[in-house]
Amino acid sequence: MKDISEDMPEHGDAFYNIRNKYPNLVDFSASIAPTNLPSDFKISALEMIHYPSSQGKIEEIIANRTGLDRKNIVAGYGLTSIIYAVYSMFQRGKAVLSEPIFSEHRKAAESSSINVVRLPLKVMQKNPGIIRDYMPDIVSINSPVNPTGEYLAYDTISIIAEKLMAFGIFLFLDEAFVDFVSWNRRIDYVDLIERYPNTIVGRSMSKISGFAGFRLGYSVSSPEIANRIRRRLIPWTVPKFYTEHMDEILNYSPNPEKIGELREIMINELKGIGLTILGKPEANFISFTIPGKIKGSDFYESMIREGILLRPLENFYGFTSRDFRAAVLDREANEKMVKSAEKVINHYR
Repeated sequence: MKDISEDMPEHGDAFYNIRNKYPNLVDFSASIAPTNLPSDFKISALEMIHYPSSQGKIEEIIANRTGLDRKNIVAGYGLTSIIYAVYSMFQRGKAVLSEPIFSEHRKAAESSSINVVRLPLKVMQKNPGIIRDYMPDIVSINSPVNPTGEYLAYDTISIIAEKLMAFGIFLFLDEAFVDFVSWNRRIDYVDLIERYPNTIVGRSMSKISGFAGFRLGYSVSSPEIANRIRRRLIPWTVPKFYTEHMDEILNYSPNPEKIGELREIMINELKGIGLTILGKPEANFISFTIPGKIKGSDFYESMIREGILLRPLENFYGFTSRDFRAAVLDREANEKMVKSAEKVINHYR
């Protein structure tokens, strides 16, 4: 008999695979913002029947919302499309991935025949000069780190960027979840790319909008690097209806300070039922380890039967089958998740 866990795709998007069997399932596996978009939100036929010519327009909208110059921005169909375009700049070269990191970085590098070195982030933080031993073309870092949610301070990033610039190496800073970090903690990426023009910052608008199906991401870099990335994107990468509805969708973006409050409550409650929190989360998700006597597959499948879908982390570098990630949703949903986890843990004790 097939286990529920066999329906789990790599990125945790298992919801559609199992929702028919569990119609009351609450999805904690996708780390996106809760949304309240009106149910009468519609896309017109006119927006769908013509080839889109929306690249420039969407970049103008992003520039206006972020205060950046359009020449520094490249928009794509989700941040993942940007990731693949960036690595294609270094075909048959070498990349150092600071692990843990979103798995598409490795896939994108390998698709461009790039030799990948996987280096624990803690090692790079402790000794940025270690990169000299590898001399890659590009180093990639997640911040907030996926899946622990830790956010790297400006001093940490700038020290690494400065070392890489001295070696003639590019830095790709993946900030897909940065919009959930408290305002007073965020790095000024305009300053970062001006001081270190070898740096590329990647961001996602799919997560903050609360619509994983709204595939929109962008990079911020020097105009020269931006042009190199843009030339490597596939054509018609941004649907026309994005430009028509972007303001409407992004108006539902949540308050990061409120998410921080909910996250801290949830962390304390998870600790209270015996779970070990991994890292110091600052995004809209929390990763944890279950008690050692419980099999990860038993916990995962029992939680689904309780109506809770989590993200197993065993396919992340350095994590095990007993490690899981849960999104921070609203207070009611978070309480349900914690109570369900407590019930399952007590059952297997």
